[in-house]
Amino acid sequence: MRIGQLIDERYELLSHIGSGGMANVYLAFDHILERQVAIKFLRLDLDDETDSIRRFRREAMSITELDHPNIVDVYDIGDKERENYIVMEYVDGKDLKTYIRDNHPISPQTYQAIMLQILDGVQCAHDHGIVHRDLKPQNIMVKADGTVKIMDFGIAIISTETSITQTSTIIGSVHYLSPEQARGSLATAQSDIYSLGIVSFEMLTGHVPFDGESAVSIALKHFQEDLPALDAERSHIPNSIQNVIYKATAKDPSDRYQSCRDMAEDLATALDAENLEVPLVNGSGLAAETIILAKPDLDAQAEADKLDQTLVLPTAGATSGTASTSQVEASDLKRSEGPRPDPAEDRTVKTRSQGIWAKLQSLPRWLVASALIVLLLLSVTVYSAMTRVRVPDVAKMTPDQAVQLIQEAGLRVGDQQEESSEDIQDGRVTRTDPEASSRVKEDAEIDLYVSTGPKKVTLKDYRDKPFDEAKRELEEEGFKVKKEEVYDNQIKSGHVVDQDPGSGQEVQVKGTTVTLKVSKGKETFSLQDLAGKTQSEVQAYADSIGLNLTTSSEYSNQVEAGRVIRQNPSPSTKVQAGDSLSVVLSLGPEKPATVQFSHTITIPYSDPAEGEEEEEEESRSSSSSSSSRHSRQDRRNDSTVGLRNLAEPTALFKSWRTWPVWTRVQASEWTKDQPLLARGENHIEIYIDDYNHSYASPADSFTISRDTSYTLDFETVEGDIASFKVVRDGRTIIENRVKASD
Repeated sequence: MRIGQLIDERYELLSHIGSGGMANVYLAFDHILERQVAIKFLRLDLDDETDSIRRFRREAMSITELDHPNIVDVYDIGDKERENYIVMEYVDGKDLKTYIRDNHPISPQTYQAIMLQILDGVQCAHDHGIVHRDLKPQNIMVKADGTVKIMDFGIAIISTETSITQTSTIIGSVHYLSPEQARGSLATAQSDIYSLGIVSFEMLTGHVPFDGESAVSIALKHFQEDLPALDAERSHIPNSIQNVIYKATAKDPSDRYQSCRDMAEDLATALDAENLEVPLVNGSGLAAETIILAKPDLDAQAEADKLDQTLVLPTAGATSGTASTSQVEASDLKRSEGPRPDPAEDRTVKTRSQGIWAKLQSLPRWLVASALIVLLLLSVTVYSAMTRVRVPDVAKMTPDQAVQLIQEAGLRVGDQQEESSEDIQDGRVTRTDPEASSRVKEDAEIDLYVSTGPKKVTLKDYRDKPFDEAKRELEEEGFKVKKEEVYDNQIKSGHVVDQDPGSGQEVQVKGTTVTLKVSKGKETFSLQDLAGKTQSEVQAYADSIGLNLTTSSEYSNQVEAGRVIRQNPSPSTKVQAGDSLSVVLSLGPEKPATVQFSHTITIPYSDPAEGEEEEEEESRSSSSSSSSRHSRQDRRNDSTVGLRNLAEPTALFKSWRTWPVWTRVQASEWTKDQPLLARGENHIEIYIDDYNHSYASPADSFTISRDTSYTLDFETVEGDIASFKVVRDGRTIIENRVKASD
């Protein structure tokens, strides 16, 4: 296969995703349905192997029968031009093995959520009579949203098939292989349950329970050794969770859960408060059994990832051939049958031995030779195991102390790496690789892991993310999450509005609770009755709850001008921020039809000095009769005085009435247009009574120093009469009524 190649004129290969025991997987683009897909091609070196092709096609047939959200979908099957392939759903995520490595330690809550999905999917397969036979983290995908997808049904069998002889081959990944599969027995639903129990152990501890340097040693441990105690591997795992895993990994299939559904029922309630402190029941172990090893793998140094590959292990009836480092005959793992001899029968051993030797002589020589070779290899294996060195337990020591102890054991210190630890203080050793108490060759390298203290994480920005997604991510990191619901006008309901601690802060995971404020959406308000309120009051109310206000106006005989007549929506209507509110404001009573007109008048000027002369005359007329004897000469003298004082305006105006007529006229004409003369001023007030004015206050006020023309402006209802008056120096001098027609 090459990148860019078009398969079946439809699927364009984009990139190589990975390779398995019998297939290569590519990311491709479906040009018909315009979507990304995964295409699994049978490896070219297996194209001529009928069993491989049959098993490859069986995978496609198996999955096509299954329609479940936790099982990968199959879209197409092809076998053109020696290209056997399956087109499947492309799962954008990471396999569970990577997920465990990236997220260790996984919280019990996260483990529960993932495993329940796996159990649901496997139960669907079992309900259709399909046993997976190769359940392991590498065959389980976890999407970014937490959805689980089970894949790789390449070695699945239909439980009712008779054409597949289970006693002829063992297929599966040795780290997750059930004891009965290792012996070559028929794989059942309980075999899948055992594998899921091992997967559960790895999810919570970060490693598989049984490990070794060869497939044989690992397979032996599955039915020879008890499952390690979970609470010794990691503290604070609830007993209820441990009990589920112990039951799932029982050595005897009859002691396990009888269905994934039963296991899911227990797991679903394991974290309920009333179940957290249930007694611990460990029924996973069996006593050590006598094992006959046929072909031990003496030089196997395969890495754990290689041992995790799906193994095809030929059994006692298989075709001849040498088992590779990743293969071992099933008969090698069969345990000796029959009860152990009673001590009372020891005296008969010699007799029995003679009988056995006689039987051996009757066997074909090649069979006897094979048995001797097996015994020789077994002795080499035992000797090799006896000369290996046990890795010392250096947990909680300082690195210097650990190095010294490891070197004293005849081992070398390899890499020193740092990792966080909730239980071991900063600067102390957390573990070794290989792990403590395991046996290794002399002078082997032991890697040290040193604690950096409790795990610290730089918080991401969860604002505007869905709460469930943010909560899941935080819990996977090990945080506790507190939810606070708030109203928010911008953030969608169910999404995070704010967080505490804030994004970018580095915080210690253990003991830290992250508070997420979650939007309840826009707050709903019951609209107030706004009738009679002013525009400013309405605007303030609309702003306080985020309403968009619009106003209009109309006349009203009942509502005071400037106040609300009515509103829309009506009072008590439920509204949210961003909704519209409109009100109608009063203009007051409607204005009748009016006419406007003007009237011009002349306001006469009155010199204040004349008033004083008149008072003097009145005083003279009431004086004695002697005043009447003034002669013409006197008047002439007065006149002379008047003429003599023309340069003195005050004297002039005080005496002008005593002048001869001709003189007074001349003086009047002379002074009429002389503004520079200091004439007194009149204070004028204009009062109007019309549509817009009343006599309550003057419409205008000013001063004059001569006769003045003044125009009055009136507005009256058509046909009505307007009135006005002019007040000069406090005395009404003009008062009249006018109408538009005048």
